[in-house]
Amino acid sequence: MKEPYEGMSDKELEAMETLEVEVTEKSFTVTNGECPTCNETMEKIIENKSLFDGSLTFHLIKFRCTNCKKEYLDLNQAEKYDLYLILERAARQPLSVLTKNVLKHVVA
Repeated sequence: MKEPYEGMSDKELEAMETLEVEVTEKSFTVTNGECPTCNETMEKIIENKSLFDGSLTFHLIKFRCTNCKKEYLDLNQAEKYDLYLILERAARQPLSVLTKNVLKHVVA
């Protein structure tokens, strides 16, 4: 792929404006979205997922297309959902197996 500045003369390059951009942690936060399939504006929804009889609750912020109903997570929410899935899988094991696995990793 050709870079935008390739093929420009020195005079054109010197005439270009310098632009300063500040990138912060907040720069990567998704606040709205457009469905890549339908090009429709997506709605922001919050889904609560509980573990251990409600002792632990994950609040997942998703974006859902109003047309095709596909849902998307940003990177932070996807990491949170990954943790939820790991803990959910662990919660399905008998307590004795879970304790052995935890002790194996703590002692090792």
